[in-house]
This record gives sequence, C-alpha cells and structure tokens, in this order.
Amino acid sequence: MNTHTRALLLRRFGPFLMIAAMGLAIAGCDPEPTDPDAIDNAITVTATLTPDNGQLVIPKVTATAKSWLVIQRDNGSGAPLMSGIIAKLQLPVGATTNARVTLEGNVSNGDKLWATLHLDDGAAGTFEYTGAGSPDQPAVNAASQVVQVSFTINQTTPTVIGGDQQLNNNRVALDVAAAEDGWMAIYADNGSGAPGTLLGKTHVNAGPNGTVSVALDTAAANAISPNAILWGVLHIDRGVEGTFEFPGADQSVSFGGSPVRVWFKAFGSATPRVLTTPQKITNNIINIDKVESTVVGWIVLHETDANDDPILGSSIGRARVSIGATENVVVTVEKNVPTGTLLAAVLHRDDPAVGTWQNTGETGPDAPVTLGGAGLFVLGKIRVQ
Repeated sequence: MNTHTRALLLRRFGPFLMIAAMGLAIAGCDPEPTDPDAIDNAITVTATLTPDNGQLVIPKVTATAKSWLVIQRDNGSGAPLMSGIIAKLQLPVGATTNARVTLEGNVSNGDKLWATLHLDDGAAGTFEYTGAGSPDQPAVNAASQVVQVSFTINQTTPTVIGGDQQLNNNRVALDVAAAEDGWMAIYADNGSGAPGTLLGKTHVNAGPNGTVSVALDTAAANAISPNAILWGVLHIDRGVEGTFEFPGADQSVSFGGSPVRVWFKAFGSATPRVLTTPQKITNNIINIDKVESTVVGWIVLHETDANDDPILGSSIGRARVSIGATENVVVTVEKNVPTGTLLAAVLHRDDPAVGTWQNTGETGPDAPVTLGGAGLFVLGKIRVQ
C-alpha cells in the first residue's frame, strides 16, 4: 500500500479506530467504588456502650443507599421491640464513623438494645417503617441478612443521697452518681410533698461525683425558713450542653420507674452567733466575718452608746442573711463613720414583712434575736480602723 492510499484510509477510518482503542483501554480497567468502605450494608458496634450527653456513639455504619440507623429496646426474647424505638438517625450513602444518635428516652445500666439499618425509600427524611409492607424496610447485606446488632448499656446507676443539714454559705451538699452528664438541682417543697421553686443547680459528670455542693440563689436562700423541706433532683443534660433547660430538654432522671431525687430539711445553726474582727470601711462597704443564724433575718449595723451597747431603733446599714452559716457578709454603711468608732453588728429577725426592714426597737417587727432573755442580743462588735 502506497503512502497516498494509507493517508486516505486514515482520514476515512481514523476516528473509528481511536474510539475503538479508547474502548479497549476502558474495558481493561476496574471502576473505582465511590467509597471503598461502602461495599455492603453493615453496622460495627462494641458489646457495651455508655451514653454520652444523651447520645449513643455507634463506631461505624456503612450503607449502600440512603438509610436510617434505628435504636430499639429488646423485646425480652432476644429481638428488637417493634414499639421500642428510642433513637434514629438518617445516614448518607457510604461509611459513617462514630455516628451519634440522640436518645429519645432514658436507658438503664444493663439494658439490651438493638441497632438496625433501615432503608430510606419512602418520603425522604421521614421514617415510615410500621411493619411488613411499609416503606423504610430493614436493609439487608450481600448475604441477604437483616443488618442489625445488639449491645448492652454500661453506665453508673444514678443516685442522689443526702440528709438534713445546715446551710453553709447558702450551699447544700449531696452525694451524686449520674449515668450521664447532667444537673444536680435543688428545689423548695411545693407544699404538697414534691419539688417546687428552683433554688439552685450545678453541673455533674457521668459516673460517681462524690459530694456535690450546690449554691442556692441568694434571694431564694434568704426566704428558706428553719426546718424547711428541700429537694435534690437529678436532671439529664440533653439540650444545649452546659445550659440548664428545664422545663425543656433537661428532664429529671428516672431509674426503675422512680425519679432520682431526695428530700431533706434545711436546719439553722444550733446556737446563733456573729463573728467579727476590726474592719476598714472601703467605698462605704464593711464585711462581717461570719453570721450563724437560726432564722432568716438581717445582720444590722448599730452605733453604740457610752456603755458600748447597741443603740436600737435606728441603724446605719443592714444585709439579709439566711438560716445556717454565712461568711463574709457585705454591708453597705449609710453614713460617715470615723476611724476608731465601735459598731455593733446585731442579728435581727425578718418578720412579718419578709424583705422589708421595719425595726423600731427591741421588740416588734424585725426584733433582735436574743439568747433567752431581754437584752441578751446575738451580736458582734467591730472597731472601725
């Protein structure tokens, strides 16, 4: 074949020869999967799981189509309970590691749960499985087996233990163990033997927390009467982590069908006293070292007479105090007091108009607390430096 003939053939059949060559090249290569891990439907989970902030973390799930990861309770016979769905998570195609699925109900230590992969083949994003014939049927693997695996909850049994106690710096102390991160909340009794007004709260971690000290709101603590019943209630932390949301996501914890809580009485000091040391008045502020009170009341600054006794019926400053012990009570001084002046810090009651200072002398509203007799006031004396 001469040169002219070869050129003519190439012009006529060249494009077809190139396409054929490309086809041979393509046919000779294996296609790469979209995700090397998503070659089959599968769930990888450890034998035990501990909830983390109201979520279960499933180590790995692979799905060959859009799917749902569904968590169910056990039916008692070694199979998922149809009506026991307590969590679900929509999954994309491919491999999902550390899939976090939010629990919609409480779980207890030792509970057996099931993780099942379901198709999302009905209304996209809506879980519609109700049984045979419904959309979102359980997914199967290459061996035509339903993709599901069981595991057991491993967590601390939630408990709250506490007894009658004296308030100390508007704090109460309880022993707390939590199954997951949550809140220890203190409530006043509602008058019917149940938690009422929230008085204070603090965050607790999963596991044993030991003795937990909870600071009460100052205004609330100053309204607690001696021997008042308080409630310590354990809550979960299910909404915004670190934000107490009750009523709302951070519901109270139940275990074995009963709420995890305890009631106790808040006692005042057995013997009231006022502890003072010489103080400077700075920016019209003076500190009382410590007040131990049997009642909700006032610590009141009075000037003294020639006998160093308090001049009742008038005061130059006061602050509310709760029952129990309160340290470093801050009092605003309402007049100029020369250095060297002796002041008396006297413990007064707060009644009958709670929160309103009404005292006019030794008797009547907001009268001084006494130690069993007239003139035996509970007080401490302060020399102004």
